[in-house]
Amino acid sequence: MRILITGSSGFLGSNLYNYLKKEFNVFGIDIIKSSTCDYVYDLTKVSQKLQDIIKDSDLVIHLASSVGVLTLKNPSEFFNNSFKIDNNILKICSSLKKKIIFTSTSEVYGEVNFGNEESDFGPFLNNIRSCYPIQKLQSEFFIKNNFSDYIILRPFNIIGKNQHKDKSIITRMFNEGMENKNITVYYDKDFKHSARDFCNVKDFCEYVYRLIKKNSNGIYNVGNHQTYTSLEVADIVKNYIFDNFGEDVKISEKLWEFEFNDILYRTGDFSKIQKETSYLPKYTLKYSLNDYVQGILNKF
Repeated sequence: MRILITGSSGFLGSNLYNYLKKEFNVFGIDIIKSSTCDYVYDLTKVSQKLQDIIKDSDLVIHLASSVGVLTLKNPSEFFNNSFKIDNNILKICSSLKKKIIFTSTSEVYGEVNFGNEESDFGPFLNNIRSCYPIQKLQSEFFIKNNFSDYIILRPFNIIGKNQHKDKSIITRMFNEGMENKNITVYYDKDFKHSARDFCNVKDFCEYVYRLIKKNSNGIYNVGNHQTYTSLEVADIVKNYIFDNFGEDVKISEKLWEFEFNDILYRTGDFSKIQKETSYLPKYTLKYSLNDYVQGILNKF
């Protein structure tokens, strides 16, 4: 099977590329050249070259997009770019009748405990913090109306090797602790800390691998029901830095006073994907932190 991964130079894309190439014929396309990118291409533009690349693929795993909460800073630019990318890839795949695996986001659930694939989005759509989940839902609706064979993934806080230092709470806290000897943890006006599920990227890749092998179809939450508050994550990072680098890091708590509201709780129901794949995640949050750090150290 020939698999094309869009966004193959990114965190998820690069890990999935290396994971799947052990068994499949994998090719990557991205605007950034890397060891996991075979085609350097701007996916906001359509050409015969892009159509030919997709035509030669049996399966397209579409990961390319602007990233999550960074869309709060420039929502118009994000929405326009991500819409163009999704529109181009999805329309070509639909016209060529190619199966697609589309990576959406857990942010489509808003603030929720144990969100599942059948959740009602009505209440959430009236109280969103960015255009990111709206754009993802728009692409989900297009897929459900134009594809008969598809997989939509809704990942919950995937973490691990090769992740950018600003792209997750655990990487941000580690780098802040190492650089400033202090980790900042935010609480809301009711003195509550945010809580999230965390899943190692290796578990994410294994889920995708098994969905491909089983020729699955539908919408799946992807994650590991390891729920931690931001204060608990900070404590894990603090202890890890002391145990491995001998640095004594302090934890400072501050009131969240940014112009946008943080989502306090978002945890997922992963029973559907676990039943479909007969797989339970293996990796802990502590393992994921070490996985990330070792990836940094190995570059030097």
